[in-house]
Amino acid sequence: MTEANEDAVPVWEPTKKKKKPGYWPLVLGVVIVLVWAVAGFTNMLREVAPHIHAAEQSGVGAAGEKGFVEGYVGGGALMVAAFVWAVIYFTMVKRRAPERGLPYFLILAVVSLAANFGLLQWVKSAARENDQQQGKVAVQELKSALKAVAADRTATIDTHVRATGDAGEAERIVKEMLVGIQQDSVRYQQELTKLGFPGLMAPRSLAHSDLTDVRTRIASARTLLSTYRDQVMDRVAATRAAAQKSNMSPGSKQGFIEGVDRSIDTAKARFDSVVADEMATFDELDAMAELLARHRGAWVVRGDRMLFTDTVVMKQYNTHVQRVAALEASLHDKQARMVAGAEAQLDAQP
Repeated sequence: MTEANEDAVPVWEPTKKKKKPGYWPLVLGVVIVLVWAVAGFTNMLREVAPHIHAAEQSGVGAAGEKGFVEGYVGGGALMVAAFVWAVIYFTMVKRRAPERGLPYFLILAVVSLAANFGLLQWVKSAARENDQQQGKVAVQELKSALKAVAADRTATIDTHVRATGDAGEAERIVKEMLVGIQQDSVRYQQELTKLGFPGLMAPRSLAHSDLTDVRTRIASARTLLSTYRDQVMDRVAATRAAAQKSNMSPGSKQGFIEGVDRSIDTAKARFDSVVADEMATFDELDAMAELLARHRGAWVVRGDRMLFTDTVVMKQYNTHVQRVAALEASLHDKQARMVAGAEAQLDAQP
């Protein structure tokens, strides 16, 4: 048995230090955060895009929409950063370098926020460009509808809405108004046709007409015109209520309603001018019928011509005919300018 050597000198062995990990866990976390941001882009687009346009408006609700957008993106970015940090910290970093926990979290949070808000700016830019493009689509659709109806009041208005978003809602509302006005116009013309217009005062018709009945029909036409005028203005005013009930964003809704309010007075003045010419035409026709009734023996009809035995009556009759022709020319001119004015208002929309 060997005895212990009491004089042996103990050998000191240095304590092995824990080897700290490199920075590859942080790099891995940054990569995961960036990939997550890009992968979640589609979801961001779906959830946030509808609120972006409203957030950039100055109307009612814009502040709330902006808060939703920033809260949704910022909160999501921090949650992703916290999750990725927790995984890499507790599995790769804590045991060897716990002091890196806070710096790593701050770095991942900054990267995640920067990536997500960078994508948000891109989405905003794309949304603005899309809004502008859809606005152009809506304007072109409405201008086409106006031109079609101006050329032929019985033309079929394409009610299919081609624009999307707020522009699509505006297109739908205005097209519904145009369809309603067109229906009122066609109904008005049909009622006039039943009364005998436009040939009520044609010589061939007067040959066998009771002029008292003719004047009664003209009076009925005046009533029809007044009713038609009220219906059209009601249609224009109803677009305001339609906008209130629409799915437009608050800012766009407010802007649309303000535009309707501004245009109502202009539309009323233009349409009233057209109505005034048509009413004046009825007045001239009535005065012509009254003249012929008062001088029943001073004229006869030969085919499509009126022959007079009294030159004074003939001159008065011709004066009425000339005034009717001038009013009809003015009426057509004002209708054309009314359509052109509506197109100009569409072009002026932002």
